[in-house]
Amino acid sequence: MMILHSIFRRACKIRKNICKNVYVGMLCTKQSKFCFVTAVRSHSSGSCTDITSCCLKDVFEQWTKEFELHKISEPKTSAEIIIAHVLGYKTLYFVDKKYTTLTTSEINTVNKLCQLRLARMPVQYVIEEWDFHDLTLKMRPPVLIPRPETEELASLCTKTFTQTEDMPVRTFLEIGPGTGAISIYLLKTFSKMCGVALDISSHACKLTSENAATVGVSDRLSVMEGDYHLDNVVQQLAKHGPYDLIVSNPPYITAEEMKNLQPEILWYEDHQALDGGPDGLNLIRHIIQSSTQLLVKGGHVWLEVAPQHPTSIQNILNESDCNRKLTLVEVVKDVFGKNRFCHLQYS
Repeated sequence: MMILHSIFRRACKIRKNICKNVYVGMLCTKQSKFCFVTAVRSHSSGSCTDITSCCLKDVFEQWTKEFELHKISEPKTSAEIIIAHVLGYKTLYFVDKKYTTLTTSEINTVNKLCQLRLARMPVQYVIEEWDFHDLTLKMRPPVLIPRPETEELASLCTKTFTQTEDMPVRTFLEIGPGTGAISIYLLKTFSKMCGVALDISSHACKLTSENAATVGVSDRLSVMEGDYHLDNVVQQLAKHGPYDLIVSNPPYITAEEMKNLQPEILWYEDHQALDGGPDGLNLIRHIIQSSTQLLVKGGHVWLEVAPQHPTSIQNILNESDCNRKLTLVEVVKDVFGKNRFCHLQYS
C-alpha cells in the first residue's frame, strides 16, 4: 500500500510539474488492479509547447492539429474545453476566436494543460472538474469519471420519488459513488433525503466528501470506506438503514473487455471501479443477493449494467432465495438505445 500511495502522490504532482512534457507509462501491482501514470519523459520533437501566438483562433487550431496528429480522441473538443477552462468559460461557443487574444500566462497554461492531454490524460482530469447535470464537481485520478449514462441513472432515481412538502425523510445507499455525483445530485434534488455512500477506494471516499462539502450537502451524507463483498461491511450498512433506495454504477466490464479499453481509461482510471470479473457481474450479483437485508418493504434498486446483463440478472433472481421478495421491474435503455439500467423492487 505504501508503494501505491507513493505512485499516486507522484502522479498527482504531474499537474504541478507540467512545465515538463508528460509520457504515459503504466505500473500494475499483483496486490491490486490499480494502474496509474508513473513515467515522465520529454515528448517527441515537433510538439506545440512553443505556441506563442496570442490569437485564440491560432492557438485553438494549432492544438487541434497537434491532437489530430497524435490521434487523440475528440481533438477539437479537447482543445476547446482546455482553452475555455483557462479563459474561465465552459465552452468557446460565444467567444469570438478571431478577435480574442490570450495573455502570455494564459498561453503558457494552455500549452501545459494540452501536454497532459497529449499524454492521454482524460480532459476531465486535465481541467480537474466536470459538469454532472447542473452540478460542477471536482475530478481527480484515479477516481472514475461519471459518464452520460450515469447522469441518466441519477435522473431515473429521482423519478422514483416525488418531491412534496409532506414528503417523508427518504434514505438511500450508493455503492461505489466515485466522485459522489449520484449521491450529491439526489441530496440536492430532495431536501428531505439523507444517504450513505460506500466505496472501496480511499481516493473515491475523499473526493466524494470534498464534492459533497462544496455543494453543501455533506451534513446529509455519510461516506464510508469498505468492501461491499464483506459480510461485516453489509452488517455495518444495515445499522444505518433500512434504505428506500440502493443505487450503484458498479464495475461491470468483463475481464476480457478490460484488455481493449482506451488508454485514457486503462492508464488513468481505477481498475477496481471498472473490472466486474469474468462475466462483469461480481459486484452486481452480491448487491442483488444482499439488498433485501438493507431495503425497506417497497424499496428500490437501480443498477447501471452492461447491455447483456439484464437476462443474467433475471437468472440470478430465479436461482436465489431473494426471488420471492426482489423483482426485476423494468429494464431501461440508455440514450444510445442499449439496455443499460435495471430497476428492481423489494416486495
